[in-house]
Amino acid sequence: MAVVSYARTSAQKQENPQYKKLILALCFCSWFVVMNTTMFNIALPNIITDLNITPIIGSWMVSGYSVAFAIFTLTFSRLSDYISIKKLLLIGLTIFICSSLVGFFAENVIILLFARIFQAVGAGAVPGLSMIIASKFVPISERAKSIAMIGSGAALGFGLGPVVGGIATQFFGWNYLFLIPLMVLGFLPILMQLSPKNESREGSFDINGCLLTSCTTIAALLTISQTSFLFGAVFVGLAIITLFYLWKQKQPFIFPQLLLNKDYIRLLIIGLSGFIFHFSNLFMMPLILGDLHHKDPIVMGLLIFPGAIIAMFAGPYIGKLIDLYGSKRFISLGQLTLLLASLLFAFLAAYNPYSIMGAYIFASIGFSMLNSSVANETAYLLSVEMNSAGMGLLQLLQFIGGGIGVTLCGLLMNLQKELPLYIQYERVYFMLASILVLAFSYQMIFRKVVIEK
Repeated sequence: MAVVSYARTSAQKQENPQYKKLILALCFCSWFVVMNTTMFNIALPNIITDLNITPIIGSWMVSGYSVAFAIFTLTFSRLSDYISIKKLLLIGLTIFICSSLVGFFAENVIILLFARIFQAVGAGAVPGLSMIIASKFVPISERAKSIAMIGSGAALGFGLGPVVGGIATQFFGWNYLFLIPLMVLGFLPILMQLSPKNESREGSFDINGCLLTSCTTIAALLTISQTSFLFGAVFVGLAIITLFYLWKQKQPFIFPQLLLNKDYIRLLIIGLSGFIFHFSNLFMMPLILGDLHHKDPIVMGLLIFPGAIIAMFAGPYIGKLIDLYGSKRFISLGQLTLLLASLLFAFLAAYNPYSIMGAYIFASIGFSMLNSSVANETAYLLSVEMNSAGMGLLQLLQFIGGGIGVTLCGLLMNLQKELPLYIQYERVYFMLASILVLAFSYQMIFRKVVIEK
């Protein structure tokens, strides 16, 4: 795929004077894309019953989506060095919309599964390309605010997903969930008009590197989800082959040099810990509300919703503060806020359902601070040539972190299934708090080493 030369100037960053409208459109698209991920979790029991399939097959509606979403988030990010962002958004959202229509009419589990996976393929264009637009084509003074706005749309999607999923499934049927993503059609004209006409890099897209990375990612997620030593061995073998291949390429799919950048690795670890907690918490809250407090899906969603809506409105203000005072202090503040939320869940969630609503407000704000500041610091840290690959890899590992967190929660609950439920849930949140403490300790030790040097 031969393309013209690649360059970036300060003028290029300013070439889109209407970037605020573009960021707002990307914020809404992120909302619908993320909501499409979470609202199917509520509908999964109904899908399993209606189609008469096993829970294992039904779980692939969620896990298959997650695998494809993670891989194509990175793929679209890397393709932006070779293909116009405008074209990539059009391609991704077209796939997303068409597969949603197929899913709405699907009556066969195979067609339904493929519809979900292709939804994820198209949806992968939104998070990666949104962060690249915010990091490359928005003035530095407004960058963190723009990243936070996009993140706030995703936060609202996380919170609204269970509400919308519960209402649509209960009153209309799970197939109507496929119509909700069609709302992105309303933002497509804005994206096509305002998306930047980025210049392209000289060379060709590393298809083999993309395939190897995808297979390695799938093996990693299967190792986690199936807790299989066989998949683990396959993952290690593929990882070695992929790293060896990428190191030999002039323009690899992922730059191995990124993994030698200690500052970048620090940000990966911090971002990973945040997503482990966030996805685990989204997995645990409905279980606690259903098993211990006997709430139906609609009430579950309504209790989760306030945290999401507050995080959405707080996002732009958090971004503005990051622009004013820098990312580093908000990385630490975000970690500490998430730690506070995890302890609130551990001590209170099993006894009062409304404490979950309060604790999730802290969790959503903390996650918004951490995610926005890590993305902003990554954009500041990486060179122009590394930006697309670095931002894409960050998003890929964050979604893998979400899978790790959910699997760890399930394993821990299975190991202590003889204990009362409230003790199981307490220990899960203590485990998540421990992960946050380890990441925070690493952050403090790293900063101390850097200062001493």
